[in-house]
Amino acid sequence: MGRRIVVTTLLGAAVACGHKDPPASPTPEPPVIANPPPPEPMVGNPPAPEPPPEPQPLSTHDLTRFTRVLNGKDAEERRILRRSDGTCYVNLPLPPAEGPPISFRPPPQQDTACPPHMSDASWDACLGTVQATEDLSECACLVMGNPPPPPRRLDACPTAATPEEP
Repeated sequence: MGRRIVVTTLLGAAVACGHKDPPASPTPEPPVIANPPPPEPMVGNPPAPEPPPEPQPLSTHDLTRFTRVLNGKDAEERRILRRSDGTCYVNLPLPPAEGPPISFRPPPQQDTACPPHMSDASWDACLGTVQATEDLSECACLVMGNPPPPPRRLDACPTAATPEEP
């Protein structure tokens, strides 16, 4: 019974003093969300430029303008090709005993000396046959394969043979 009296007393005292529930707090304003400010202009090194686009493949029709072959020839008039390590070779015919190839396989190769003009680093851009327009203003790279990759235009023509070179 004592408990009730205490509770009643506290409740009665609160009513007698005119106590009211505290006023409800006002609804808070929602926070303002905004986009961050634009970035400051960059000071220092600018970003690296985009790499140049891949050269566009040439159509068969476009190749009719590329009439001059820049690769050298060996003593037997075989076209000299350059490897990625800077050495040169010629393709040999397939041995007759093997018959016609069933699928593509590279022909046998024979190492040969690079002509002076093919020793230039500009030949690294094409590891096949380089064909150019007569005035050497444009060049194309043609590579063997089955199927061969499409011929592609070179950004710059490699060095060409001088008139005294084969």
